[in-house]
Amino acid sequence: MIELPEIENSRVSNLSGGQTRRVGIAASLIHSPDILFLDEPTAGLDPQARIEVRHLLNRLKDSATIILSTHLQDDLEHVADNVVALHNGRIAYEGEWNRLKAVSADNFSSVSTDPLERALAYVASKH
Repeated sequence: MIELPEIENSRVSNLSGGQTRRVGIAASLIHSPDILFLDEPTAGLDPQARIEVRHLLNRLKDSATIILSTHLQDDLEHVADNVVALHNGRIAYEGEWNRLKAVSADNFSSVSTDPLERALAYVASKH
């Protein structure tokens, strides 16, 4: 699932941040969990490794529930079906990712260039 041949004989303490992250993801998959919790799984990865992790998560979501914590819209765009967005520690939105994107695109303007940030601001203004 995750290719690690270049580091198979290395100590984790000697690995780069991205390699350590990949080892962590691989370790979390060893027991084929029904629920997989991942915190910023693509942070610190090079662009190709990010793509590989996203492809892996897409394959896994048919057999496991994936709970993904991220602030990266690209991760959500490529992996998420449903999202829970928090604002100041409270649920600001819960539902389909595509609906949140639509709210962001259709309902307000903002100086922010991040559509997710704009959507969260809009949803927060409604509560």
